[in-house]
Amino acid sequence: MINANRIAERYRHQDIGSLHILIACFETRPAFLDGLSIDYDKLREAASELFLTIASAGGADAMKNALKLAVQFNSTVVDAPHVFLGVLTEPNECTARLFELTNLDLNKVRTHIRNHLSQR
Repeated sequence: MINANRIAERYRHQDIGSLHILIACFETRPAFLDGLSIDYDKLREAASELFLTIASAGGADAMKNALKLAVQFNSTVVDAPHVFLGVLTEPNECTARLFELTNLDLNKVRTHIRNHLSQR
């Protein structure tokens, strides 16, 4: 969330939205996304364009979803895969557009993360 806040501040946004959270996760190139052939540079470009045209909201909802997912997967902590999947549980316009612009299959990413969480 510190990285998501830094991104929101970079764009002079007052609140942390779902797109800020996703980009913060993408910037660390997390191992739980290995095998998805993600073009991180393309993601950053698309996110920068989106930040100029669409307000990113949904940060609080994403965190509520992440907490529910942590409980569902019997985790004692809410960590990056839970938060990332929490954002994707109910993607808002901004999140859906990012996946569209970068040709990422939202369902494939969701399934990949769910598989990762179930193997822990």
